[in-house]
Amino acid sequence: MSLGLTFDDHVSFVLTDSMGLKKLAFVDAIMTAHKENAAGNETAKDNALGDLAFIGGELRMLLPSLLMALGGEKVDGEGGNTTPTAKQILEAA
Repeated sequence: MSLGLTFDDHVSFVLTDSMGLKKLAFVDAIMTAHKENAAGNETAKDNALGDLAFIGGELRMLLPSLLMALGGEKVDGEGGNTTPTAKQILEAA
């Protein structure tokens, strides 16, 4: 089972039942604005570094928000991870 989501009208992705992110895509309008801002870069290396910084910034906002939306990180008393899967969350809703 998987769930398609969009975060902050910037990033679309599919959340898998094992809590993995697939098909990560940035909304065209956001990428266009980023490319226009990067138009002054002189080299392919500058463009690549700018793209990496942009993507990193978007993921830095997405991941903590997604974790909190799914109930936060939960650990049992023995140190084992008991974070529910997306499938468990969807079935409980």
